[in-house]
Order: sequence, then structure tokens, then C-alpha cells
Amino acid sequence: MQIHKNSICGIVVTYNPGSAVIENVMALREQVDRVFVVDNGSSASSQDYVVALSQFSHVHVYWNTENLGIATALNVGVHEALHYGYDWVATFDQDSTVTHRMVPAMVETYENCKYKSRVAIICPKYRDRTSGKTINNPTRRMVDSSCATVFSAFTSGNLVKTAVFDSVGFWKDELFIDLVDYEFNFRCIQKGYLIIEAQTAWLDHNLGAPEPVELCGKTWLIGHHSAIRRYYWSRNMVWLWRHYWKFLFRHFKWAFRELVYGFVVSLAALVLFERGRRTKIRFVLHGLYDGLRGKLGPLA
Repeated sequence: MQIHKNSICGIVVTYNPGSAVIENVMALREQVDRVFVVDNGSSASSQDYVVALSQFSHVHVYWNTENLGIATALNVGVHEALHYGYDWVATFDQDSTVTHRMVPAMVETYENCKYKSRVAIICPKYRDRTSGKTINNPTRRMVDSSCATVFSAFTSGNLVKTAVFDSVGFWKDELFIDLVDYEFNFRCIQKGYLIIEAQTAWLDHNLGAPEPVELCGKTWLIGHHSAIRRYYWSRNMVWLWRHYWKFLFRHFKWAFRELVYGFVVSLAALVLFERGRRTKIRFVLHGLYDGLRGKLGPLA
């Protein structure tokens, strides 16, 4: 069965958005049937932008009274998608921008995929909006010129088949934010599903507030993530290793690279270049401690 536009909805999670969220949601609205916007307790000054979105046709806004985390907000959107009978959900951050024909290109990749019955997630290729550089996925394995399988994908920009939620479950609320996508990806793969990457679909994506620095004759992008994001990433990475260690050892090359580049190199960059490093290091250590003792949920 072919995928039609009216079988796809978008889910956009907002939290203190700027005016750009209106343009981003409208661009997405052109490529899907309906958009569910789930606001995660934005401040009064930012709510005006979300209220403005509710004035557009086929855009539905849902309000959480506080920040419940990315996973819970996505799950709110998925439950609405299931209620309306959509076969696919396209999940987005408020800062991500669909490019021309991004969603149709992902659909075309799926339609031409020889493994389509096993596909749970279709993801685009990612481009950092600040630098214009492609964000490489080292797990890419080419199937043909337009399609590749990948081991992990960012939540933003994904097309997820709603049928998989029955067997895989929803995003894990307790992780709150950061690595929510990895944990969901792991469960999909454990159930025998595939994640495919459309080679002709592009998403313009923001990764923190990257700043280029020169070191050893090479340009590196320093993320400048907040202390709170450092906490969640460290905590959730430890939790993932504790709960998925057998799975990760079977995929040791990816897991080792993620530890080296995602943690060791990132921590070195924090110490050498980032502002507020003492506070951020304290939050990293707090996250490691909570991950080891299994404490999840929002940081009190």
C-alpha cells in the first residue's frame, strides 16, 4: 500500500520557542496532512507564538502545564495521531526546518526499499543550520543509491510507522530528554525492525549553539550545551549502558565510537573551550552518579 499525504501527521514539541517556530511548522504543514503541536510549559512570553500556530487550519495545539520532557510530549502527540487514525508520524523539534520535498522524498525511499515490511523509521540526512555541514551518521550502510540502513537516528525529522508502537511501546517518559531517540531505536532494532535513511531528504537541524574552533590544524564544532543538558546526557548514557549492555556489546563498534566522541571528546572540548565549565562538569558528575543509581525523571 502506498503512503499518501493524508496518512501522515506531524508532531512538533515546543518549549519557549522563538518566532521561527511559525515558519518551521508552516513548512511542515505543507508536507503532511495535520500537525500536532505539544507545548511543554513555555513561558508567557513564548506562548504567543504557540497561540498563533493554533490559528492555522489543521494545526492542533496541546498544552502541558509544565515541562514534562521530550518523551512525554511526543507520546501525547502519538496518542492523538492514533486517535485520528494516521499510519505515520513525523516527529520534530521546534528548531528543525524541513527542506523542499523532504517528506515526499522519505516516502519515495520507503516505497522503493526492498525491506519495506521491516521498516519502523525513515530518517532524513541532517545538515547543521549554523555551519551548513552535513551531520554524518557513522552507522550508515548503503542498500542502494537512495537508501541506507542506520543504527540510530535523531528524533527530529523521523517518519515513524504508528503500527510499531503496539510491539515496541512508546518513548520512555522517564528519560525526560537526551538519548530518548537512541533508547527507542534500540527497542525497534531488538524487535527486528529497520531504520532507513533517505539519501535525497534533508533536514536543517540545530545542535546546541555550535562554535567553530581551530585545534591541531582542524576545525571542530563546540556545542556549548547547557549544564542541564550535560546532566541528562551523562545520566541517560550510563542508564542505557546499564540496561542495554548485551545489545550494545553486539554493536560494539558503534557503542565504542559513541562513548569516545559523544562523551570523552565532548568532555575534553568542554574543559578546554566552553564557558561555565565548572558548573557543567559538576552537572556531568551529578548525571553520572544518578545514572549509576538508576535515578530517572526530571532533575529536581
